[in-house]
Amino acid sequence: MSDPYTKALAAIDAAHALDPTKTTTTTNEEIPYELHYAQKCTSYLEQRSPNSPDHLRLAIRAQHFRRWEVPRASYPMTRPGYHAWRTYLKKRQAELVQEICLQSGYDEEFAQRVGSLIRKEDLKKDEETQILEVPEDSTTSPVSLSTMTPRFFPRPVGRSLRERSPNAGPPENAPEHVDNVLR
Repeated sequence: MSDPYTKALAAIDAAHALDPTKTTTTTNEEIPYELHYAQKCTSYLEQRSPNSPDHLRLAIRAQHFRRWEVPRASYPMTRPGYHAWRTYLKKRQAELVQEICLQSGYDEEFAQRVGSLIRKEDLKKDEETQILEVPEDSTTSPVSLSTMTPRFFPRPVGRSLRERSPNAGPPENAPEHVDNVLR
């Protein structure tokens, strides 16, 4: 484990493994939720863009880094409260992961780029940031949908997704409940 990417990935996954919330995988294995989510994000990126640079691969893996430590309920349950929570999380997650990158042997410029991606900076112009965030190119939209259970879908959401993007739709091999709500 001598190369910087392997070191950084191991440190990120070690933190994800501390998530007290568990989820059950399709193979009936119980694992920490954030580790499962990060693995799904990586899998999606590998399918979408198999030759992605290390900074994008690490940013995708770490975009919810230690998120459970700052519960949503610690901020007002309002729209401004939600945005304040998300803004704080992005800043915190970026700082923590930048430090991991530096400790793993990457230079400051590389660490800053990973942080910039995690903070979702320059979303409208930066294609790599868009891979993390924009609905039609997002890792979070298809990954979140593919990990949710039917109880999260009180009604079909396909129309609202199509309004945001004409190309919106379920990820390949999406569970049936995801495919059904996206029609």
